[in-house]
Amino acid sequence: MGKPEILLTQAQIEVAIDNKLVGFIRMEAIDFLRLTLDARDDDSPEGFVHALQDLQGVAKTLEQYNAWSAEGKIRVAPGLAVAPSGHVVGHEGRHRAAALIKEAGEDSVMLVGIELRKDDGSTWSPRAMRNPARLRNVPPVLRGQWLLNRDITVPVSLEGAIDLYGDREAREAPRKGKPTRADCSRIQQWLYDYLSTDVDPYDFNFAVKDWIEQEGITDGGTPYVDPTDVMVEDLSPEQLKAFTAWLKKSGELDMYRREMPYESPAYLTLQAESKLPEGSWFVHFTSASFTRFERGTTLEGLHLSTWNRNKAVANCSKNLQDQGAFDTVFGFAFDVDRLRTMGHVMAASRRYGSRALIFQTDCAVEAYHDGDEEHQAIFPLCSEYNVHELTIDSSEGIGVDDGKGDGNLVWFGRLDELAQYLESRPRPRARRAGEATRQRAGESSTGFYHASWDELAVGTVLEGRRQIDAPIERLFEELRRSSQPNHAQAVFMVRDPDAIEQAGGGIGGFVYEVEPVGAVSGPYDGKWYGEIARLHMTRYRTQQDLTKYGPTVRAALQYWDGVECPDRHYPGVWEYLATGARVVRRVR
Repeated sequence: MGKPEILLTQAQIEVAIDNKLVGFIRMEAIDFLRLTLDARDDDSPEGFVHALQDLQGVAKTLEQYNAWSAEGKIRVAPGLAVAPSGHVVGHEGRHRAAALIKEAGEDSVMLVGIELRKDDGSTWSPRAMRNPARLRNVPPVLRGQWLLNRDITVPVSLEGAIDLYGDREAREAPRKGKPTRADCSRIQQWLYDYLSTDVDPYDFNFAVKDWIEQEGITDGGTPYVDPTDVMVEDLSPEQLKAFTAWLKKSGELDMYRREMPYESPAYLTLQAESKLPEGSWFVHFTSASFTRFERGTTLEGLHLSTWNRNKAVANCSKNLQDQGAFDTVFGFAFDVDRLRTMGHVMAASRRYGSRALIFQTDCAVEAYHDGDEEHQAIFPLCSEYNVHELTIDSSEGIGVDDGKGDGNLVWFGRLDELAQYLESRPRPRARRAGEATRQRAGESSTGFYHASWDELAVGTVLEGRRQIDAPIERLFEELRRSSQPNHAQAVFMVRDPDAIEQAGGGIGGFVYEVEPVGAVSGPYDGKWYGEIARLHMTRYRTQQDLTKYGPTVRAALQYWDGVECPDRHYPGVWEYLATGARVVRRVR
């Protein structure tokens, strides 16, 4: 029979991924408590022993904790939040560690989850596009959490560690091809279940202390030594039920939603109503100009997506895969059945923007938004298909391209009638990926244009040719997201062939309609390149590193974030990047 240990379940590992932990390291339980126990005013060894004895006195048995974990009642594994200095700034699982020592002795070893923090206290995310956190970034020495134990040090060993992201990257590497309906269905079911949540007490650890003090809660008749030490995971099933009931009636939920709206769980504001059928039609209103969805919001702040100006970029090779629920990027739209009349369409257009896209998806969830007081459809980006731009005119109605390549519109007075027309309209079978993209966007051309001084034959495949060792290109390469193409080796395209000169084509060059090869990234405001060049010439010498100069770094980040450059003195237009492009025809 093996030595007793704290149970780590697969469900707890998934929660750790959602909570942005980098992995689990092996550590003696006594060291875990040396880092996290507050010995009050006594920093002597005796003070620590007394604090440990107090903790063991209120802790349940290891068998009880493991049973609760196996039943899913304890969702969070023991863990530490660690600052760059190595100091512990947060913890979870001291009661389980104390129970393990009581059961198996002071040399017993436990798995400890690690969340890395930045200097400002925010989480260093392992899912960050730039410089993601990894297990190898854990400081080599951990230091105590409290004033009296800050000199305590515990060396870190990665032997026997669980690297959540190294392991996941290796598992996901072989995955290729288009995600299946089953992947989309799992995301739909998960989102529906999450937004159907009444109250999840594990989201409200901060309120346990108030509950204990206001309700006079004891541990089997014994007052808690310090209520601030009690976490949701430490509560018995009966206490957990009582705490949940108190949360509902105490006003704590309303206060949290009011005072910390962005941090509050999305299910407090968005209540799921139904999983919408496959092939349902939706319309998205916006003030921006785009013909496909690229940016949206993750579960964090899902209910307040309009507050978030830095939208998350959806990587379609992963967004419908099993990458962790909090990684999925979602978009918002309206079910066509709720906006049937022209009056409904005009009201939504005035509120959200005069541009609109109509599309289908197989995995949307309809939810009621308490704050906006309306029904909204939420769908994972990259699941949309049969996408068409709409023209909205208060007198003509709702127009959509007739699909014949002549630029004419077909007008309708109701959205549901327009959707029926699109669904019944024959569409030629796509022969190449580019043709499929054009059909899904409802366009008669690829919609992308490129300028060159060379006369090129139809079918020529273009590739980027810039030198990556140039200072500005090194800056762009250093700061781009992994989902974005290498700036120096990309082909640049625009949507408007008449603006091609501003994008660098030059007078007298040839303009071509091109079909992108691979994914298209953008749009990006090309004027930022001119701004960086100005900063480079006026403030830096050519051989110096622009990645270490704040203004050029900020400008490059603004470029990659798709932000408009405020300076109008530089030439440039909104540009799109791809790893290659195939010439379809010469425009002029």
